[in-house]
Parts: sequence; C-alpha cells; structure tokens
Amino acid sequence: MHFEEDLETSKKKIVHESAKFSRIVEILENNREFTTPTYFPSISSYGVKFSMRDSLYLLNFHKYPRLLLSAYDLYNSEPTEKKSLMRIIKEYQGRGFLFVDSGIYESFWKKDSRWDINCYKNLMEQIQPDMYT
Repeated sequence: MHFEEDLETSKKKIVHESAKFSRIVEILENNREFTTPTYFPSISSYGVKFSMRDSLYLLNFHKYPRLLLSAYDLYNSEPTEKKSLMRIIKEYQGRGFLFVDSGIYESFWKKDSRWDINCYKNLMEQIQPDMYT
C-alpha cells in the first residue's frame, strides 16, 4: 500500500502499512524534510562526555539538519542553563528537525522516579518539537 498525506505543511510518503508495521520513506514538516532511514545525533546526559549545552551548540553551529534531545535532561536543567538551552533550541528549530524523546532512558539509569508524564507534558508545551516519543 502506498499513500501520501499532504496537509498545509506536513507530508508523509508511506510505502508499506500493515496492522503492525509501516515504512515511511519521507517526512516533510514545516518545510523541513528527512528521508528514512536517517540518523539523529542524540543529546543525552547518560554515558556522554559532553554537556547538553556544548552538544546542542555544536550541532546548531554546524547546521546539522536533525537532532534527538532528551526531554528528561532538558526538563531537569538548572533554570539559567535551561534558559540558555531553550534559546539555542528555538534558533535550531528555525531550520532543523527536532525530535524529543520520552526521557525514560535517562530517568531509568539515574534511578529518578520523579520523572513522569506530567513533567513530560509540561516540557512538550514549552518546546513544541517536530516529533516526540
């Protein structure tokens, strides 16, 4: 099965769809596109030697077209750091495709039971990414 969805700024090309699996080959969102398979550099505090701010700055500076950001890390940033991160993110969103994950990976490894759906919803309202899980 093959179909295309075309809204004002959103378009998806799906080459296969079934009850369990779909194969999307292209997504156009707000005049930014990516094809699959694709690579999203992940910015996470767990197991990474660079700070979230440095990683985000580097990807933004080099205009990398896609990035995956940890919701948990952004939500738990210190207020002044979060303000700086949000400024970089807003600049990035002007041209890059932002994917924000659930933050469950980081909260699990840091054994932080305070991370819940309400924290996640609060952050999603602030950041409004192109994609999220």
